[in-house]
Amino acid sequence: MERLPAEVLAVVDRVKRDRRSGASQLTLLSLEALRLASAEVEADSLREFFGKLRLVGCLLSEAKPSMVSIANIAGRLLWELEKAAVESLSEARRLALNLSLKLAGGYREALRKAAFEASRLMAGVKAVATCSYSSLVLEAFRVAVENGLSFRVLAAESKVKGLSHGRNLAAKASSLGLKAEVHPDSKLSRMVKEASLVLLGADAVLPDGSIINGSPSLKLAGEAQREARSLYVVCDSFKISPSPMKAEEGFDLVPRELVGSLITEEGKTAFSMVRRKALEAENFRRALRGEPGLFSSTR
Repeated sequence: MERLPAEVLAVVDRVKRDRRSGASQLTLLSLEALRLASAEVEADSLREFFGKLRLVGCLLSEAKPSMVSIANIAGRLLWELEKAAVESLSEARRLALNLSLKLAGGYREALRKAAFEASRLMAGVKAVATCSYSSLVLEAFRVAVENGLSFRVLAAESKVKGLSHGRNLAAKASSLGLKAEVHPDSKLSRMVKEASLVLLGADAVLPDGSIINGSPSLKLAGEAQREARSLYVVCDSFKISPSPMKAEEGFDLVPRELVGSLITEEGKTAFSMVRRKALEAENFRRALRGEPGLFSSTR
């Protein structure tokens, strides 16, 4: 491996080993790794500097391949750098540092907006069913509570490799002042019957509108359809993948026909926007791989 600063590799390792945090949290941590790399990597030329930033971005993407927002935002940073056509190493380093901070701020704002839009779903409902662990779902719960809403949280145990992601989510929902219950993954039908709606996060949204999220999302979505419960998915638009994907162990692929509505920072999102964002994401991925882009801009 090319020489990379130890502190950068330490953050990459944290991303790889983290089994508790949601994709949004790990995307922000990945931006911190890119910020550190922008400041600390040794390089004698623009080409070497860009190459090492790409290497860090690829290592982060490989650390959590199902969390497409990591690859997308790393690619966005490289795309913006290339578009700027900087002419000196010092200029490139300053711009990369500024871009990593700007992207982090913009990403946090997108998460805030998406959480606010999702929080509006909880008005007048008695119980919300969910599964796996999503920091964005929890943020939507927090915003709803701040706005005076109260409801039960019904979480599937979501047990993967001995770790219950549902219990983790329920504990944090309880700390917000909500009544939270954990239900066995084998008994989701009863849980859904008690729910007013189902709210999921997403690690990835595929170009056809299907999603990848932690297990047992597919089973929960099927129960929601059988019980005629609305299923909403909340995520930021950086989670839109440029290409189809397979679900890794511990994750489910939920087909488009089971996804009722997608909520992003733009509100309820048409699936035509998903296709447009998937094309933009392909541009970012090409930048991450060092390939020519499809378009001169993402407009």
